[in-house]
Amino acid sequence: MLASVFQHFYPELAEPLPIDEDLPLPNGSFPYVAFEWIGVRDYLGETKRKGSERTRGANFTSADFIFRFRRKDGKIQIVLGEWKYTEDYRSLDKGIKARKQNYNLAFNRHGGVFKQRGEDLYGALFFDPFYQLMRLQLLAQEMELSREMDAFP
Repeated sequence: MLASVFQHFYPELAEPLPIDEDLPLPNGSFPYVAFEWIGVRDYLGETKRKGSERTRGANFTSADFIFRFRRKDGKIQIVLGEWKYTEDYRSLDKGIKARKQNYNLAFNRHGGVFKQRGEDLYGALFFDPFYQLMRLQLLAQEMELSREMDAFP
């Protein structure tokens, strides 16, 4: 069923794969969709700034959901998703100095997802929902570079 839903968006999907880095289900198998995913490592260095253990869905960059699949060319792909239905945003600037330092390395990575770089663009992204989406994109970038769960860039 999962394949039939996602093949409309990802026609190269050949086979859904379990999220084998997640906790197993009660029957011992692994889920094919995981929620509040933060990655297997602290790719964005958020624990250093926050001084606590990472938690899913609270105070650390997390994707609302992920799913993983093998493409028709044999490569593995992970999709991170975010839903934006009921959230309310104030015009508060999230660009405090510690946050800007935290994500700067990933944002300015050569060959990263942000082809245009610079302080003007970087500073403009520190307002929700752009701040949250920037962090999610940086998480995806770093997961891909690290080949998390054998995903291929």
